[in-house]
Amino acid sequence: MAVVEKTFSLKEMVKRSGATPRTIRFYEEVGLIAPIGRTPGGHRLYSERELEKLGFIADLRDAGLSIEEIKELFDLRRAIGNAKEGSAQVARRLNEKIEELRRRMTVLSRLRDEFASSVDIFQHSCAECRHTPGQEVCDACTDIDHAQLPRTFRWLWNVH
Repeated sequence: MAVVEKTFSLKEMVKRSGATPRTIRFYEEVGLIAPIGRTPGGHRLYSERELEKLGFIADLRDAGLSIEEIKELFDLRRAIGNAKEGSAQVARRLNEKIEELRRRMTVLSRLRDEFASSVDIFQHSCAECRHTPGQEVCDACTDIDHAQLPRTFRWLWNVH
């Protein structure tokens, strides 16, 4: 007995992945995903594997990888002649990405902390302020510790 593979329409792919139809068609155009066929009415059909791949691509995009970088990662295996050489190149490239992600995570962590500190100031020190925001007024405010202001607050609120 043949195993029947579950297929998904474009509409189902959108519903299950959260991607837009335009994004899915774009990924198809650039060769990142591919339909496995079409319905009698001509609608695209995708495999469960392509749905999973779509989720992986979304994660890579959220991590900051460009479409070109993602294509490069997917194409590495096909571009190499043997497993030994291919696995070494893929491992090298993934290690480079790990380092990029570490650097990005450091920046994101720092920004998260700055944003949280700024939110705290806005919600506690500025929440009851009746003055019109302006550099002179805010620079003279005694409710905030000017020596400890996060960059986010200083530059978005123009207080130094």
